[in-house]
Amino acid sequence: EDALRRDFSINGLFYDPIEDRILDYVGGREDLERRILRAIGDPTQRFEEDALRLARAARFALRFGLAIEPRTRKAIVENAGRLALVSAERIRDELIGIFTGPDPGGGLALLSELGLLKIVLPEVEAMHGVEQPAQFHPEGDVFEHTVECMRKLPPAPSLTLAFGMLLHDVGKPPTFERL
Repeated sequence: EDALRRDFSINGLFYDPIEDRILDYVGGREDLERRILRAIGDPTQRFEEDALRLARAARFALRFGLAIEPRTRKAIVENAGRLALVSAERIRDELIGIFTGPDPGGGLALLSELGLLKIVLPEVEAMHGVEQPAQFHPEGDVFEHTVECMRKLPPAPSLTLAFGMLLHDVGKPPTFERL
């Protein structure tokens, strides 16, 4: 019963130290072998129980190099607005894990794809579509530029460096003018 209330199958694994064996009631081992992050049971129900799990899914996917299973991904997108119900402190901790983790640029892109970025950092989401001079920024708009900058961070960047890079162009969307 405890395993069925956990968030993701990889968190539903138990270790029996007496018999030195792993107990798996929810398919977590198979998901790890397949490199899949899957919500246990009904993904929407898991996210209704604790909306922080929406952001945690992104952090786990990035940290462990997992693809988010389609039903789980769909439920994240459909329930993204629920993240606004979570305390800022809990969201902050997930964002720190994402942006100081192994793939900060991928984390930024994934948060946007899942619809979570517009909830937690709308100023960064607003970078989409803000043009930059092609001769200086061939990578594209301000959002793509920021994703690429985040991808170039050193492994395990400091919090200051990660958030400095994330926010270095945050003023461009509200001040953009086409001349």
